[in-house]
Amino acid sequence: MTKLEIIKEEVKKSNGYLIFKDIIKKGVSKTFLINYVQKNKLERVARGVYLSKEGLKDNMYILSLKNQKAILSYESALDLHGLTKKEPSNISVTVLKSYNATHLRTKGVKVHQVSEDLINMGKINIETKYGNDVIAYDMERTICDVIKNKDRMDSQTFSYAMKKYSKNKNKNIDSLMNYAQLLGIEDTVTFIMDLL
Repeated sequence: MTKLEIIKEEVKKSNGYLIFKDIIKKGVSKTFLINYVQKNKLERVARGVYLSKEGLKDNMYILSLKNQKAILSYESALDLHGLTKKEPSNISVTVLKSYNATHLRTKGVKVHQVSEDLINMGKINIETKYGNDVIAYDMERTICDVIKNKDRMDSQTFSYAMKKYSKNKNKNIDSLMNYAQLLGIEDTVTFIMDLL
């Protein structure tokens, strides 16, 4: 397989994204990649990541590539799970309390910070609507986060998410209640679930 064929195969496999580190692992030199990017006028979307003309811009995926310690959460996770009517105007992520997220906030990202014992709870890989893998919280963790912070959420988004979750065939009430207990909101979650 030629270097050009390797690049084209990787770009196709990555939904139009050219990711330097993945292609370099296949034996293609950085110089060859730079020449390919310049010749084909690919758009730089992150350090070492370029988007081909055939690819669709996926902001959640791009943010995940740039910030691997950020977990998509709240409104973004609701969107990924199909629990919201409209795509959120800002991406929401959760990071560790010790993480310096100034660079995210300056780009309009909604940042939530949690302690180390809660950061990985409910963390999953999930596909965006463009078919790219990102890290987000599962449905139950997302619902718990939304309930815990309901006073800071849009009331229509909150109400819609609760109704959609209650009707979802794949919901896992045991996980929901387990997360609720660990987050100290078991009574609130039970009350809201009883209302639905």
